[in-house]
Amino acid sequence: MKNVHRSSTFIDKIETSLRKGEATVYLKDGNIYQYSNVSRRAIINLSVNENLSLGFWFNVNCAQSERAVLVNKSWETPWLNEEELEDYLEPTDAELSASFGTRWHDGCHFNQEEVDELNEEYATANAW
Repeated sequence: MKNVHRSSTFIDKIETSLRKGEATVYLKDGNIYQYSNVSRRAIINLSVNENLSLGFWFNVNCAQSERAVLVNKSWETPWLNEEELEDYLEPTDAELSASFGTRWHDGCHFNQEEVDELNEEYATANAW
């Protein structure tokens, strides 16, 4: 597969296979379209002509083509994969419960003796 990257407001990149006559189009919104039976002349033209608009090529040779066949349409986040996305999600109640022994929204329970001890240490450290 050959990757074609160009400045486009709609398309992130297009991967083409001249041998198979296939094109995979990655849109900036995360949608992915896979086409088969794409014109091999159009694939060569995309590779050779660097001034050719990706959006124009996609519309003429894939989306509005009577020849090309949409094989698959899927969606993926253009920025994070699933493992990376989990790092940014809030923990579930079960995860918080396992970490703290109580549900996070039940309020905090402090050992008053430890709080008093810490306050005493703080007061003596700042007394002089």
